[in-house]
Amino acid sequence: MVDDSCGKEGKQLYDAVIVGAGLAGLATAVGLFERGITNIVVLEKARALQPVGASIALFENGLRALEYLSPSVAERARASCLPIEKMVVKDGVEGHILHEKIPNVHVNYMVWYLLQQFLDERLPPGIVQLGKRVDSIEVADDDTAGGIAPITIHTSDALHDISDEVDKPSDSTNTTTTSIRARVLIATDGINSTIRDHLFGQNIVRKVYHGKVSYRAVFPLALLKNGGETICPAAGVNTTFQSDEQGKLFSYRETAPGILTVTSMAPVEDPTEDYHAAASGTSRERFRRVFRHFTAPEVQHILSVTPPSIRIDPIYDVDVLECWSKGRAIVIGDAAHAMSPSMGQGANQSLEDASVLVHALTDIFTQPKTGLPEDRSIALQEALDTVCRSRIDRVKRIHAASRARSFGNNETCKEKPLDLTSTELMELLIEIDSWRAPLDEKTSVHLAPHVTSIKSIQT
Repeated sequence: MVDDSCGKEGKQLYDAVIVGAGLAGLATAVGLFERGITNIVVLEKARALQPVGASIALFENGLRALEYLSPSVAERARASCLPIEKMVVKDGVEGHILHEKIPNVHVNYMVWYLLQQFLDERLPPGIVQLGKRVDSIEVADDDTAGGIAPITIHTSDALHDISDEVDKPSDSTNTTTTSIRARVLIATDGINSTIRDHLFGQNIVRKVYHGKVSYRAVFPLALLKNGGETICPAAGVNTTFQSDEQGKLFSYRETAPGILTVTSMAPVEDPTEDYHAAASGTSRERFRRVFRHFTAPEVQHILSVTPPSIRIDPIYDVDVLECWSKGRAIVIGDAAHAMSPSMGQGANQSLEDASVLVHALTDIFTQPKTGLPEDRSIALQEALDTVCRSRIDRVKRIHAASRARSFGNNETCKEKPLDLTSTELMELLIEIDSWRAPLDEKTSVHLAPHVTSIKSIQT
């Protein structure tokens, strides 16, 4: 549905404004766009979508959510993924195999920025607006506004890329400020969500440090060639190194054809040095120092060829937000329930959130405008509330399991390796894997034509 109307103040009025162009935000935008809900915008404070991060685990539940949102993006994702068929744990010092495991559930590793790229390319130019920071929002009191007043979002131009950890207000004298309005505001702006703070207060959730830092990299597999051979294991094998040091591990695998990703973890009581390394451009040096005692030839060779762009992230999660919506604004993905990476479910749960939200909004936005405006507003509020109520119990259980496993992993070492086989873990993964996407029952819902990239067609 297209509605380019402006209100009395002359501000652009959108059906949905999405804050954050990570996976949750772009997936939501694509899902709405595919169903003809095109009067939408995605605001992202970064000035460019960069090839950052490393790998994400895509389980079948996440892929089903992606298929619901956009069959064409799901098709590209499946073609890019390399399914993990064997998990190998080796000694980080000597390099010999400690144990092996064939996964009981289907898991694929994918390069994070490729999925972001596939989603972005599915949207036409103009929907994703980069370099836009949200400074404040105004949510009218429904009693005084008759329940129909749009949400006002005040933005400014980001003059430089800003760390998630340091997000200072814009200097209004040096930036352009803009105000837009939304019938629905969707916050997908991550663990340090400013929209969550605006809606519910800064202390609404507890941010928990897990006592460790992740070091991630992505680079061409060709860099691992030693003479005419590569040291990387066959496609479909995930290799993890552990030593006597508790909580320290070094993992790598071929994640997409010709692309290697490294995912490593080390216990760090105070991550100040890691923040400094990330900010000062010395992340590669920090990465090499942390794993200098992992003398296994494969690890040392990877460390020697690793490019400078190492992603350093102290591991945090936040307690699951008890209520995700307020009026016609909703918080989903990491902004509502950021998880540790120990279960590999962060991206998958964000995609599930996006599919359930898109389903709820589609039923309203694709129907003819009948009845009083306040009736439509109430329907939107109820839809957002239903999204939270339908998701929160599942998310809480997965979040709790992820947190427990993360802290448990802090005590693992080569004598007590990662748990890959316990019945409890397998049963939970099978339960998670069994999730099914919603069904759009309205016959008026038609997905956009199945083409690879709408953006490339229109530019």
